[in-house]
Amino acid sequence: MTDEMKQQFTNRITHANAVELLVILYDMFDEYAKEAESGYADGKKGDDASKEALEHASDVLNHLRNDLDFSHDEELCKRLFSIYTYCQELLSKATYNGSYDTVQEARDLIKSLREAYAKIAESDNSAPLMENVPETVAGYTYGRTDVNEAEIAPDSNRGFLI
Repeated sequence: MTDEMKQQFTNRITHANAVELLVILYDMFDEYAKEAESGYADGKKGDDASKEALEHASDVLNHLRNDLDFSHDEELCKRLFSIYTYCQELLSKATYNGSYDTVQEARDLIKSLREAYAKIAESDNSAPLMENVPETVAGYTYGRTDVNEAEIAPDSNRGFLI
């Protein structure tokens, strides 16, 4: 994942509520899975970069699985747990068998979950999880191809006060 993509995800995370954060994690999984695809093109069995991307995708799934709260909706959490575990198995198969087909299957499963949570996020008006985060604005300045971000009214009092 490029530094620009990491910066975009970081910015989205700082302004996200709980449901939007799930959508972002699903997007991160998809980016890592797409990044791995090039190592399997033209009959290749996966290069080191693609295997590393699959590891990162598996880490995202592991994070999603470990953050399930079974005290709220146990049945839903059990289903999500099994989907995340199955997708991790598919990524492992791709790593060891050298076939991207299983990764595509995992991407399709996660994509359907992402679409469902994206619809929920549209109607969720809860506050962002992170507080005391400066607002950012992105726009074209001083050139047609350069996008610059700037903080609006940066607060010098960010962080913990003792």
